This record gives sequence, structure tokens and C-alpha cells, in this order.
Amino acid sequence: MKTYQTHLKTTSSHGVQPIANRKPVLKSSAIFPSIVRGELDTRVLFMGYWLVKRNIPEVSVLRTLRDDSGNILFRELQVIDTVRAYEVSVSAILEQIGFYGDTFIGSIELEVFSTRDLVFPYPAFVLNYVSPAASTVVHTTGRIYNDLEDLEENDDIQVPEAGFDIIPRPGVDPYFAFVNGTVSSKNACVRIELINAEQQRREKTLELGDLEPYQACFVHFMEDNDREFLDGAKGTVILHHDLKGFFPRFIAGHMVDDADVVSLTHTFYDTTSHRSDDAYWSNADATRFEDSTVGFPVQVHGDRYTELVVYPNHSPAEMRFDLRLCNADGIVVACVADVLHIASGQAQLAHLDIGALFSDYLAENTEPTDYTAQLVVRAGGSVPTRLKFGLNLGRRSGLDIPSNICFNARVPNPAMLTKPMSFKWAPLDPGSESTLVMNNYSFVRDYTDAAQVKLKFWSHSGDEPIEKQVSIPANGSHWFRLSEHPDVASLFDRHPGWVTCEANSPFMVCWYFFDAGNGVVGADHSF
Repeated sequence: MKTYQTHLKTTSSHGVQPIANRKPVLKSSAIFPSIVRGELDTRVLFMGYWLVKRNIPEVSVLRTLRDDSGNILFRELQVIDTVRAYEVSVSAILEQIGFYGDTFIGSIELEVFSTRDLVFPYPAFVLNYVSPAASTVVHTTGRIYNDLEDLEENDDIQVPEAGFDIIPRPGVDPYFAFVNGTVSSKNACVRIELINAEQQRREKTLELGDLEPYQACFVHFMEDNDREFLDGAKGTVILHHDLKGFFPRFIAGHMVDDADVVSLTHTFYDTTSHRSDDAYWSNADATRFEDSTVGFPVQVHGDRYTELVVYPNHSPAEMRFDLRLCNADGIVVACVADVLHIASGQAQLAHLDIGALFSDYLAENTEPTDYTAQLVVRAGGSVPTRLKFGLNLGRRSGLDIPSNICFNARVPNPAMLTKPMSFKWAPLDPGSESTLVMNNYSFVRDYTDAAQVKLKFWSHSGDEPIEKQVSIPANGSHWFRLSEHPDVASLFDRHPGWVTCEANSPFMVCWYFFDAGNGVVGADHSF
């Protein structure tokens, strides 16, 4: 792990003096564990964003498919010189090379090459596990390091991985997955700390054996006694590992074999042992800025629900949380103070049911309304920089497997105030109920600036994009539902497309979610 401050310096973030001898990034990459069985496919979705965000005229993308032992089955180079939607289907590649087995386990790697600085060594790709029953997504997670310098920079601080939900229901099988690096790993093992809703912990060790280079691993770890330990409530785990040679961000989620459903999220650093000065962010002006803020979409009507998950994986700090419910116009319609208090050194797992917390208000206001929520963190002027949360957008009907998006708190960085705009992009999929939520909120206490947003919708065909304009009030939101825009759906022509959002405000954040209607919600934050 690199510190948040180092991350800002190495990625040339706005208002931050970059490291003097920073090495330009001419290659970025991602590698994803892949599974194909029945009607379940693994897809990688991306758009030619380098051309619009970096003004790079073209890049080359090398696609490599490997089996579960790391053997190369397919390789192809593609030049990206058009801003459009791209899709890589593992099942289509398997059909092309004549693989017709019942189940395929392996990996798909995409390496991006450029003669100009890409800035980030990890590209904006989306892993999509899709079947008629569900479409789940997560952004780029693991990657093979570019070189020794890249490895040393990211392995500066060794920490476990954590920060995702475990559902204990029978028939729902939790997993985590990764692709090994370029060298073999002998006697690999993972020590698992399972944490239940009562903050109790139990440990066990999984022996993974010898791992070959590029070996793909789906690890299932839930046993009957683990389900008993969780006692019917969601829990979480911390993964202590000794794996090397690749960026150790795992994908994670749940599998429902008889429904061809694999849900997706990703793990995050467990920084509970990281207590140095650079583990915290100081509030430069506590009269003007909140210590930290989190904003997120809320669905609470019908069978839909929203949970905000606080994980026990942050640096020690005493924190109190206040929660505000805002309508689309940015009006705070309800508040709950002190929804959670965490004492220093007492990090805890908490699932905050947003509908239950605002039940009094919602009981009197039953008309379906677009809401967002803001969590305000009070931490005495110093907040952990790696403060991560989970967002569960779910449906209680059907399989009831929510989104479990991993996302971070927004620290009060004064440099953001001088940033003139924000540029976000996200996929939309006509194959399911597809929604984009744009939220305009800030760590500034008395935030009043509206955001003017230009939307462009990009299809797989490369046809001229459709443009739309929206205005989002301070603390407000705009919900774009693909089903309400037949012109965009027609442009996409039943293929996944992309939307870019360019705002005249630095504070816009975006979320997207896919809902197939059977209780499985796939979702993530935008790039």
C-alpha cells in the first residue's frame, strides 16, 4: 500500500506538487479472474476515454486470455483510436478458439500501451459477470506490476485486505478471487479473520498450496460453523496473506450456482495498524470544512433498501457520524445525529439501515422520491485518509444480494476548491434496469454552488454521441434512468454503452447500478 498523500503526488492530482523524479506511466493494465458456465459470461467493458480525458490520439490494448494454470490461450492487439464503447467477452473468445467445455476458469488481462503519459497504472475497465439472472460490476482491481519500481512503490506498507460483506444464508456462497503475479508462490496461505455483527472474531487458515505464475484462484471459505458464528446477520472478513508480485486487490462477492449469479465488489486495505502521521488528514479550516463527508444515493421505496456499511479496517480514530437525507433539489428533509460513535482503537462493523434511520420521515412521505444521503464525519479535526465504506443498494425480494460498493470518504482538501471542473464516466447496460445518479455535494459546510453538467452517451458503433444538459443544485442529485430515454437506448442498440459527465464543479460524484429485477443489484461508483 502507498499512502494517500503519495498517491496524490504520483498521479499528478490537482493542486498537489508532483514528485520531482516521477516516472511517466506508458503502460497500464488490469487482470481479472474469469468464469464462464451455463449462461454466465465474463465481460470487460471500457470506452476510449484516453482520447477525451488525456487528449491521447490512440492507445494499443493487448488482450490475453489464460486458463486457470496461467497458460496463454489467446492473444490479440487492438488499436483504440475512436471514442466509443468496447466490450471483451470471454465466452466469445472461447468460442473463437474452439473451447466448448462446461465451465471455464481463468483470467483475462488487458494491457494498455501509449507513447504519452497515462498517469494512472490502472486503466478504467469494468469487470462484468453477466447472465439472464443478473449483471454485476466492479472497476479495475488487480494488476501485474509494470516493473520493480512499481512493485516497491506499492509494497511500501504491507497490510491485509478487508472491507466487504459476508452473507450467511445457505445457498449463497461467499468467495474472493485473484490472479497470481509473474512468479510462483510456494505454500501460499491466507489467514482469515471472520467478524460477526456482535464484533466477535474467529480465525482460520486456508492453505492455497503452490501457485503458478498467472494462476487464477476463486477461493470459497464459508463452512457451516462459520454460518453459525454469523448467526443470520451479515459479517465481514480480514484477509491476511503473503502473496507478492501483483497489486493485491481481490474481487469478492457471492455465488449462487443454480441461478448463474456471481456478485461483485472488491477488497480494500486494512489499515488498523497504520498509525503514522500520513495515515491521517488534518482539517485545515474546521470553521469552513467538515472533517470528512460521504454522499450516496438512497432507495427506500417498495422492496428496495439502502445500507451504509462501516468496516473495522481504518486507522484508529475517535469518530462520530451524523446523517442527512436530501431530496433531488438539495433540501435536507431529515437529519439523525450520532448514528454511530467509534472510539479510538475500537473500529467496528456496522450496517446502517437508511430506511429505518429515517422511518418517521418516510412514514409521512410515502410518495416515491429520489433521495441521496450525506454522512458527516466528526473526528476532532483529523480523519483517517483510508476511511472506506460499503454501499448496499438492494431488493428484499428474490435472491436479495445487494451491490456492496466499496467507496471512500471525501477528505477536506483545499486544493479541490481551485479545481474548475470534474469529469466522470460510467457504463450503462440496456440488458437490465440501468440507472446513473449524479450527486453534487461537498466537504464545504455552507455549500451553495449548483453544477451544470454536460452528458454525452457513447455507443459501441461509434455513431455520433447524444448530448444532454442537466443542472444539479448544491447537495442535490439527478437520476438518469435509461428506460426513460428511448433515444439513448436506441443509440446503444442492446449493447452496453457509456456516459461521460463533464461538470463545472469539482464536487460531482456519480454512481451507476444494474438491476435485473430478481433481487441482485450490480453497482459501482463512476470513474
